[in-house]
Amino acid sequence: MDPAATRPANRTVSNNNLVDAGYGRPHVREAVPDPSKPVRRVTVPQTVHQAKFSMGTVLGLIALYGKAGLTEFHSHALSDPRVGEFREKVSMTLDPEVDGAYPARWLGRVEVTTADGRTLHGAIDEPKGDPGNTLSRAELEDKFRRLVQFSAARSDDEAGALIDTVWRLRELQRLDALA
Repeated sequence: MDPAATRPANRTVSNNNLVDAGYGRPHVREAVPDPSKPVRRVTVPQTVHQAKFSMGTVLGLIALYGKAGLTEFHSHALSDPRVGEFREKVSMTLDPEVDGAYPARWLGRVEVTTADGRTLHGAIDEPKGDPGNTLSRAELEDKFRRLVQFSAARSDDEAGALIDTVWRLRELQRLDALA
């Protein structure tokens, strides 16, 4: 199973989509950028998809709302001016430990200076959802229910019935119970 499928939130861990978009396309691989012109990059997200790739936006949502899930991205990432103000205060710097561990490990480090001048540090060596820190059944069920609720694809009762069926897949003689 793709490890990204078992992450606790809808997030992408790399820019693989950008790589895939150019892979196998000679016109992209052979393109030589003009060094006198800047490469276009998004600094202020205009879409929810762009916001998910903006570290400042992600951290702003977490700081202001306690999490950066589907609801927070769709309801606040682009419309809450406080998220934008927070995003402008975020900078990213190279951490040799994090860089050296990649790609075997996806370390995370954060340093925050508070309004009163304190510096707080946070670190994660095994992000939730990675193979070494997988989601529990309860966390998978919660994620599924949140995705179903957000998309309005099924009722909560229907989601519960699907969850029960999935946990019993090995016992089923027929898969039409998933229909």
